[in-house]
Formats: sequence, structure tokens, C-alpha cells
Amino acid sequence: MKSEMGYRFKGSGFNAPEEKRKYEQKRESLQAFADWLGRVKNTDDFLNENKNVEQLYKSAEILLVNNKITVDEVHGLIIILEDNQNIEASGLFASAVYNNAPDEEIVFDLQVPLFGLGYRLNEGKVLVNKAHVTGCFGQLAKGQLINLGESEYLPGWQTGNVLINYGELSSPLSNGKGLYLDYENVLQFELKTADKRKFGGTVDVRSFDSKGVFIDRNKLAVFGLKTDFIGLPKICYVRKKDSRWKKIATPLKIRKYQADLQAKLEPGRYDYHDAIEILKDFGPRPAESIKKDLGQLLKEAGHEI
Repeated sequence: MKSEMGYRFKGSGFNAPEEKRKYEQKRESLQAFADWLGRVKNTDDFLNENKNVEQLYKSAEILLVNNKITVDEVHGLIIILEDNQNIEASGLFASAVYNNAPDEEIVFDLQVPLFGLGYRLNEGKVLVNKAHVTGCFGQLAKGQLINLGESEYLPGWQTGNVLINYGELSSPLSNGKGLYLDYENVLQFELKTADKRKFGGTVDVRSFDSKGVFIDRNKLAVFGLKTDFIGLPKICYVRKKDSRWKKIATPLKIRKYQADLQAKLEPGRYDYHDAIEILKDFGPRPAESIKKDLGQLLKEAGHEI
């Protein structure tokens, strides 16, 4: 038996959703979802343990073997039980549904703050957040993540593919392994140099544990090669592993590559669909493509890669 309900919510971020939308729910799935929420321990640190997060996600996948739930249906279930004390953890349940559903582009726009939305998102899928999510948005994702709303702590934690930000982030970026592209903020890097240089910005990047590629309106940063690189239009900073950053003039070929790259990405600033199309030119793993290009240019400039 199915029922329909309307849910009123405030849009957040760009391309705000309609004021009211209808979702369908299977009543027979409601009890299974409620039972799953009962497995969450209502303690402050429960979701901080990776083993607990992984166990919850796996148990959701097992439950879905005999309970086929669509993307719209899981959103409806979350609405029904939004007052449950453990509802924040249902981002992991929704993630299991996303990964088992045929949908390639999924939009989350509920006014229910969730943890772990986009956990282990499959390669080939795009998850668009238009609302407010709490922790670990897109953790361990292999698909593409787009933030048009607000994301709290550890956004993109250990994400392996792409995170594009047009919205607000309330936490430093760290442990990145893929491509992080920010159209809204200026990324901030604190470097251990002789002058203790700190790039001004609104989003802090903890470069010491990152292995990814970070791009904003005027910077390109690449970590994970033997030589890490942070480039501005005319100067750049380079360092070998466990050494201090060194300031140098940006080699001309790298300066051109960086300018061309940012010009190519610029049309995606106003429409995330354009950004997705642009990134297709870089192949399934854009960060690896950019690392390969920059690594070769650094090698030509006399830096170890």
C-alpha cells in the first residue's frame, strides 16, 4: 500500500526547490526503516567511530535486499520519522538506497539535517545537496558530489572523485583524495615557510593530510606527488615530502596550464549541470588527470614528481 504526503520546506543554496513537493512511501517499508534507526546509539560520539558508520551502512544494504525502496520513497520515510531522536544517522540509510537505485543524478533538498549523506556514493552517480547536512557529506564517495546548500564538519572526507562547492562549508577540508572545485569561496592554506605565509580565504584546507587537487577562483593546489604544489597566477609554492614550502616564480608553462584550466572550468560557476559536462572531458577521475598533467610540467621545470 502506498500513500502520498506533501512536505513544506525552505530551499537552501542555489536553484532553490519548489515550496512543496510530494513523496510516496511504502507503508510496509516504514517499520523496517524504524527498526534500522533503533540500531543507532543516541550518544555524542557514536557516529564519530568509522566502524559504527560502516556497520550501519552495511545493515541498510542488507535490509534493502528484501525491501526495494526508491529515492523518493526513502525521502518520504525520512519525512515521516524526522522527529525520531536518531534521524540524523539516516543519511547512511539514504546513501544505501542511492547506491542501489538506478538514478544517476540524485537531489537532496529536505529540511532534515542528515549525517553521512552520499556515503560511498557509487562511481557514475551525481549527488546534489540543496539543503543543510551535518557531518561527513560524501565520505568515501567515488561518484560526484555537488554542494548547493550547507555542509558542516568534514565535508568530502576521504572522497575519491569530485566535490564541487557552490554553497557553505563550516569545516576545514582535509584528507581529500579527489578533485575539490570551489566556485563560491576562496581556499586558505597555511604554509610552513620562512615567513609563515598564510593565504587568506574563507575555507581552510588542511594540506598536511590531503592528497587531492584543489581549485578556486585564483589558485590550483595539488597534493600527493613527490612535489606538492600551490599555484597563484604569478608565484607558486612547492615542497618535497616533510620539507618546508619554497616560494618560486610560477614556470610559464604551468602558469598557462593553470590559466587555461580555470578558464575551462569558469562556465560551470553558474550552473552545476555545466560543471558536470565540463569535467567529463577529464575522464572518470579528473584529479588523476590534472595530477598527471601538472606532474609532467613540474618535471620539465626541474622538480621531482
